[in-house]
Amino acid sequence: MESFENLFRDELDYLQQLMAHQAKSSPHLSDFLPNSGDADVARLAEGFSALTARLRQKIIDDFPEITQNLLADVWHLPLRPIPSTSIIHFSPKKHSIDKAMSVPKQSQLFARHDGNTFSFQTCHDLQVEPLTLLHRELTHSAGNSRITLTFRYDGRDVSWQQARPLRLFLSEDKTLAATLMLWLEQYLTRITIQYDSNPLSIDPVVTGWEPDADNLILPTDKPDFWPLQLLPELFYLPHVHDFISLDICNERGSLPLSPGQQFAVSFEFDGAIPIRTVEGAFIMHCVPAINLYRAQTAKIDFQQDQACYTLPLPDNQLFSIHSVVSQQEPENEPGEPKQFIPISAGALAARRNLTYPQQDFFYELRRQQDAFDREQCQLVFYQYDAKPMVRSHLEYFICHYTAADKQAERLEPGMISIPGETIQSDLAVRNITPVTPYYPVMIKTLWPLLSLLQLNTFYFNDINAIKALLKVFDLYPERNVILSRNIQRSIDGLINIVARPIDRLHKGLPFRGMGITLTMDEHCYEGDGEMYKFAVALNSLFSVSQTENSFICMDVIQLHSQEQWCLPQVDGHRKIM
Repeated sequence: MESFENLFRDELDYLQQLMAHQAKSSPHLSDFLPNSGDADVARLAEGFSALTARLRQKIIDDFPEITQNLLADVWHLPLRPIPSTSIIHFSPKKHSIDKAMSVPKQSQLFARHDGNTFSFQTCHDLQVEPLTLLHRELTHSAGNSRITLTFRYDGRDVSWQQARPLRLFLSEDKTLAATLMLWLEQYLTRITIQYDSNPLSIDPVVTGWEPDADNLILPTDKPDFWPLQLLPELFYLPHVHDFISLDICNERGSLPLSPGQQFAVSFEFDGAIPIRTVEGAFIMHCVPAINLYRAQTAKIDFQQDQACYTLPLPDNQLFSIHSVVSQQEPENEPGEPKQFIPISAGALAARRNLTYPQQDFFYELRRQQDAFDREQCQLVFYQYDAKPMVRSHLEYFICHYTAADKQAERLEPGMISIPGETIQSDLAVRNITPVTPYYPVMIKTLWPLLSLLQLNTFYFNDINAIKALLKVFDLYPERNVILSRNIQRSIDGLINIVARPIDRLHKGLPFRGMGITLTMDEHCYEGDGEMYKFAVALNSLFSVSQTENSFICMDVIQLHSQEQWCLPQVDGHRKIM
């Protein structure tokens, strides 16, 4: 949606030109026009321009009361801001630990800056193992490469039993992390573990970024179209998916290690990996964290003949609403809490022939901009019959919500260093990557984003249709010009697409899917790693076009070198009915 300031200037300029033209045709009216120098006439023109600009802004806003309600039912990302994120490193305070420690998902972390406290929460579960990574070594020989990681076992038991795969953060350098991800997934030929001078060969059990609804960084309670969220996270949240999982023990269950014993894990690649060093790579005990925390408003009194209320939010920004509650307080008796129902849930239940009692009420969240282009969040209340609730026996309501701080983007590496209550006192924390910028809610037109929900196989007939579709993911071209250019550069690297139906057997039954061959120009990317991560995100995005009983199988061909990558098969995500 165009800003009020730009519309006001356009209307004022148009009005001044119209008055200048009128002064020429009717000179006797020149004293009543702004060019006469009368301050009252100038203020009158500015006031009229402000009114017409606000009216024009409402006319061209593309009906957010329709688009926001549609997206609220299926895909929440366009209706929420993108909070700041960072990578958090956990380390023992005494240089080592002798037993595994768990850091549960949504553990709180804090940072203090300029007198303010900022809260973050972890995005995944983390297992801090009694291991120390001592050395990283990269060697080249006969056209092949080898990366060796040397660990020290610090546990007290005579064997190390790996409870879950070991997560390693690839690097703080985005280019290095992307290159390592590419080579670990496409060129890895062998993994060996060596301890007691005996090499032990195991199957490759390294897994990189596995797109899944449970692995998303931005929380969502509408997972039907979760593949659409991968590209925004790739573009606007760097580092959060630069992880690999290493199952060292594999099927053996445990490794016979004595306390203080060292062992080495070697990765062998088919080819010479184009990096000079791996120092600073493969960082243990890291997890992404996002600036989200719980908050609530003060009591807001219900007013007669009013159904719409602006939420009095402080400096934080509303991410999502958990509940809206009220309390009826009869005389001399404690009131019972009354919980309002989101209007989307009520509409869905009505379509399923479910009836609500007449004492139930609904609320609708509306996001809009005021005359100063500031975001406003409003709650509109409705009765059981969908009429605005302008009269109520309730006295007040309270909104419980998840908030994000816009100022959190000012934090630097090392500032997020205060652990929450769920983190054991033996662990120290700090963020090792810069905090990503905060991006506000996309209150501009949402119709192009709604078109993403109709992605189907017809798009695969023309690469230009795919490019036009992907340009919708350039969500903030004016806020981050450099990033917008990089996004457009990545999209321009798509040269050709060929789709064909293919058949596969699954449990003895034939299934038909879509085989895609995508040609990409490697010169449009900073490196092969960046191109590969973009292709992996597209592979998952295209699965939205297929039903749950189908699949996508995509190959990527580089335009100039003709090198080919085979990406993993992805099942369809569109509901059959």
